[in-house]
Parts: sequence; C-alpha cells; structure tokens
Amino acid sequence: MISLVAGATGFAGINIVEALLERGDEVVAFGHTALPATATQPLARFAKQLRVVVGDVRESLHAISKFAAERVALRLRQLWQLDLVCARLGSVIGPWERDTGVRDTLSPHLQKLLPSGRR
Repeated sequence: MISLVAGATGFAGINIVEALLERGDEVVAFGHTALPATATQPLARFAKQLRVVVGDVRESLHAISKFAAERVALRLRQLWQLDLVCARLGSVIGPWERDTGVRDTLSPHLQKLLPSGRR
C-alpha cells in the first residue's frame, strides 16, 4: 500500500511515517520542510519505500479546510477502493520528541518533564 502523510516532517508525522514504513508501506511524506537531520539517518534504511515531498499544504485542499480534505479522501477511498483512514491527532508524544532545538515548541508533556521548563 502507498500512504500519503501530510505534515510528515513534524513530530507526529515522523512517528506515523516510521510506523507505516515498519509495517511495509510505501510512504509519500509531505511536509513544509525536509526531514530533520535527527530523522534522516534512522529512516535511511527505508530509502526504497520513502519519498519526501516538500511543499505548502495551503496550496492544496487543506486551504479549504481539514474537513473538506477528509471528505475528499474518504470519497476517493470509496471510488478507488483505497485502504484509507483519516485521523486528527491531539497532543502526541513519543520516541521522536527530543529537546534538540529542531522544534520551536515542545509538547506540554515534555515541557513538564524537562527541568528547565523550556517552551
């Protein structure tokens, strides 16, 4: 299966991309930047399965709304018999969240765990 992950170069997106690659999917990782250096090396073993596309989601269906994009995706699932799930993620933490300076704002969960309380 080929999976498209929008927001793939952010914290939650990298986790989703990694999980999909590990289960054997081909992944198109769409994000506003390239993968952070901290993710490039660990995901290098999936080079044949992974395609990173840098772009601005505001130039796509997301400009209308997330809901509209979800409805389009669900309709395409029906028309093309795709294996598709739309998910809206809330506060998410996991193995990719590190205080590396790559992200400007850490999750509230990690902020509480850090002695400095970096925000």
